Amino acid sequence: MAYRTEKMCISFLFILLGTFGMCEPKTTTIQHIYDVYEPVDPINAIVNTLKNINDTLNILKKNSINSATMEKNVYDTLNIIKENSNASAKIQEKVYDALNIIKENSITAAKVLNNICPDRYERLIKGCFYLREKGPAGNIMSWISARLYCQAIDGDLAVVDDIPKFLNYYENQPNFRLQEYHWYGASRIGHEILYVNGTVLPASSSLWEAGYPGPGNCVALHTSKQKLITTDCAKKYYFICKADW
Repeated sequence: MAYRTEKMCISFLFILLGTFGMCEPKTTTIQHIYDVYEPVDPINAIVNTLKNINDTLNILKKNSINSATMEKNVYDTLNIIKENSNASAKIQEKVYDALNIIKENSITAAKVLNNICPDRYERLIKGCFYLREKGPAGNIMSWISARLYCQAIDGDLAVVDDIPKFLNYYENQPNFRLQEYHWYGASRIGHEILYVNGTVLPASSSLWEAGYPGPGNCVALHTSKQKLITTDCAKKYYFICKADW
């Protein structure tokens, strides 16, 4: 009886081995099955996906691809993440936040490299400028009204790195003469005079006309002197807007 049982076990073993390869050794069979059916780690998948997003954005920046293309690529990647049921809502939220940052930042490398400025502006020296007196009539405004106007067209009152070079550009244009005063992107806040970006315009700066800063809380550009003055903010002057594109 024992011999018969042993014979049956050996026969069963040969049948089993034959099923997996006619008794040939298959040392990698179990590992192969594990490799085929091993579950995907969702965390690694998400991390890899986010890394791909970051790599894609870096490539886009380096190659000056405009914001519309950047948004499309991120949306496409986001849709892939959404299709993965293991992607958490928290990670999706972070991707949406990153996309919103891209949408809010309308300045792209492509625009800068191609010297593209917003409507009404022209590229000059280191920025995009809009000289209000070149526009329609009725262009003189108070300092605050001028600043609000510039902000409404995606800029601010101009601050110029090289005032003489800037003014010479306009003075050399045919049939055009700059007005005597233009509002400038600086005003008195408390005891200091600050540029519109919040940095201090020192009283000792060589940009000031002799005797200034003096009375008045708003800064204007005295074009014939190529220097800055302080004056009453309610006065109405022409002005220059600048957009940092």
